[in-house]
Amino acid sequence: MENKNVQYEQHADYLEVTLEGERNYSNLTEVWLSLLAKCDSLKLYKILITTKMTGSLSLIQYYNIFDKIRENRIILKYQIAGVFENTPQTEIDKFDRIISQNEGWKVRLFNNTEKARHWLLS
Repeated sequence: MENKNVQYEQHADYLEVTLEGERNYSNLTEVWLSLLAKCDSLKLYKILITTKMTGSLSLIQYYNIFDKIRENRIILKYQIAGVFENTPQTEIDKFDRIISQNEGWKVRLFNNTEKARHWLLS
């Protein structure tokens, strides 16, 4: 069953995803695991994610989500461009701190969809 707050648009080279709704630990954990499972099934490992979620998580909650992802996936095969809308800079900074501590992950954060798409496809 797909999450109603997640919209997917499949392109030839990547999967475009929009996340909406409340940002909370259980919701984001479910969203990330189902998103990566969808990418695996489509054999698309480039992901453009636009986040329009509201709410906040603690830094430890972000770490716990990514621990669950690492348990279930070989994260290095994915290339992820994240675009944050309706998101306070403090939330973006929390997410960025986790990414920066996981060298080898191909993840970049943007405030502009076109810049994110350009990085993802170049």
